[in-house]
Amino acid sequence: MNNRLYSFVVLFLLMYAGLSCSSVKAQGNQYSKANSIIVVNNVVSAKTITLGKNSTLKFQGGKFSNCHIQGNNTTVICSGEKVVFDNCTFSGTFINSTLKATNFGCKPDMTSRNIVWKSNDGKKVNTKQRQGSNNKKALESIAQFCSSSSKISLNFNGAFFTPVVDNLPNRSEGTGNFLTIKEADALTLRGGTLIQGFYLVNCSNVHLTDISFVGFHEVHDFPTLYYQKSSFTNTKGAFYQSIKKGGFTTKNTANIVNNQYQALGIAGANTIQLVTEKGGLSQNILIENCNFEMRTAGICVGHNKMKCDVRNVVIRNCEFSHMYFQPLGFTGAARVTVDSIRSDYCLQGVDVDRWVSHLTVKNSTFLNCYVGPKLEPTLKSTSDTENSFDYCFDNCYFQINERIKYVDLNHYLFLTGQTADYDKFVIKNSTFDVRCNSMQVGGFISRHSQLELDNITVNLDCSTNQENYDVPRLFNTAGTILFEANYVPKINLNNVRFNINGTRIGYIASPAGAKYELNLNNVTMAGNATCVYPAFSSLSKLTMTGTVLDIEFKNSLIEKIPTVILNNITCQAIKDMVYNNGALNEDLSVSIRNSNITSKGRFLNFVQAQKANVDVQSNVISCSSIVHFADDPKNLSLNITGNDATVTGNEVFTGVANAKKTFVPSCVSVTRNTFKAKTNISLYGNGASSSARKVFSNSSNSIVQIP
Repeated sequence: MNNRLYSFVVLFLLMYAGLSCSSVKAQGNQYSKANSIIVVNNVVSAKTITLGKNSTLKFQGGKFSNCHIQGNNTTVICSGEKVVFDNCTFSGTFINSTLKATNFGCKPDMTSRNIVWKSNDGKKVNTKQRQGSNNKKALESIAQFCSSSSKISLNFNGAFFTPVVDNLPNRSEGTGNFLTIKEADALTLRGGTLIQGFYLVNCSNVHLTDISFVGFHEVHDFPTLYYQKSSFTNTKGAFYQSIKKGGFTTKNTANIVNNQYQALGIAGANTIQLVTEKGGLSQNILIENCNFEMRTAGICVGHNKMKCDVRNVVIRNCEFSHMYFQPLGFTGAARVTVDSIRSDYCLQGVDVDRWVSHLTVKNSTFLNCYVGPKLEPTLKSTSDTENSFDYCFDNCYFQINERIKYVDLNHYLFLTGQTADYDKFVIKNSTFDVRCNSMQVGGFISRHSQLELDNITVNLDCSTNQENYDVPRLFNTAGTILFEANYVPKINLNNVRFNINGTRIGYIASPAGAKYELNLNNVTMAGNATCVYPAFSSLSKLTMTGTVLDIEFKNSLIEKIPTVILNNITCQAIKDMVYNNGALNEDLSVSIRNSNITSKGRFLNFVQAQKANVDVQSNVISCSSIVHFADDPKNLSLNITGNDATVTGNEVFTGVANAKKTFVPSCVSVTRNTFKAKTNISLYGNGASSSARKVFSNSSNSIVQIP
């Protein structure tokens, strides 16, 4: 009984299978039958083939030639590398298929040949130029096949040449350098060597791995590139300046259409670009183990400058060499992780454009960059809670030099644009190694609301032909910044070391735009360097703790900062320690404790001070005078206590005669200090007010004459 029941069930299943999934030969109108297995064992030519729903194409020795094939959740099965789609086009949907590029008629015959490459200035370079069959049409058929499809795995099994015709540096779909794939899901692209890149539109769950993207020439350095300051954001203008003035040309252009980009031997436009359109979404993208060389740019994530609609992107273990612009660019993207990237020779390692949220770059190396990473401004409402524009660079190395040469473009270590209040940019456990000798270095230029440097080393070696300085500002806020009225941007440094040699600095920190707070904790600045102007100037607040400033200062250390807090700092060779001009029209608060400071000028110098609260305790000081009063500060609270000071002038406190009403005993305390001098000195000169005399006469200070 059980055996008979079992046989009946098996028979029923076989009958059902025969009804629901029949096997037919590739002929006649059998293509349109749903749930069928279509066996292709002959050549089918010049037809429009509409496949039935959930059908399967099974190739057994045959192929489609010059056909248009419309899939309908169609699965393709073929083995080996033979051509099964010869000069075919596709529409509709395909699923659950594993194929090779040669199955679509691609010819893996790209090789290189020797050429002599000549620049416009007469230089000659022996290099190699790539050549091979034109695979453009066959590769485009692959892109059609993958569009609107699901669970497709495509192996580029060889090196495929493409003579790109339209190669302008824009983001528009259809440039000859792109294979455009739309609405794909669960797509895997792997292996091989390509000149064409990928333009992925509204694609999700995509994996690109082990692909090499190359240019028309094998890797070589570029000639001097001309980059006009007025066209900094105009990539087309900048590029054509390079071609016109410094580009290389060759008459040997066999199999390659002569176009603008070939003057440099690079493949134009972005190599991989992830975008959206018509309200779509691109997400869950993994790009790994890929190589990029001789390209205009590498990977560009997003293009929407008003919305983060490309999300959850991971880029890891990729290498970039000789990028005309940058290996990595981001616009309109959220939750992006870059891990273990190595780049060599480019304008800039990372370019973050507008509307990028939660970007992390870690464990990555960027060699021979002309400038450091850049973040464009993103202006968004503070009520936007969906996207926080926070960024983190962790364990990265940036080498900035002039191996790649640009004319009329200054260097900078790091440039951040404006985001919303309270957004944060963190750089930690990283090194900036800068060596430049022809153009100025902009330093760290921050318009970000909060910039944090944690455990950073900066090696700076610059020598330019500029008259006054090589680095105008080591830290700077550039341009006009629109923050909330009660919000002040902040720059925080923790455990940072600057090794600065052969370099003249304008300011260590000052704003060219909005004022900002600067906090230095355990910071060391050392080397054979000179600071020309006041080191810290016109900030809203300066805090330094455990900081050593061991470079030469030609001017004051601190100028025009209303709030100064210094604890356990060491510095020397300065004009005035703190110079505050009352023209700021702000209350003044200065606290200096437990520090070792040598000043060629005055320790504190007040001019037209408003309300002033000054606390100087337990310091070792060498200066011409402790405090200088250019006039009578208003509402002065002064505490000078427990300091060991060597005074090189004739008076400890100078200009006391100008302070007619300042020395109110209840508000002024100068006690338990030791003032050392090689000559007889007085605490104050002639003309001091009776209140000043009373304060000093009640103090417990000592004056010691030293040999």
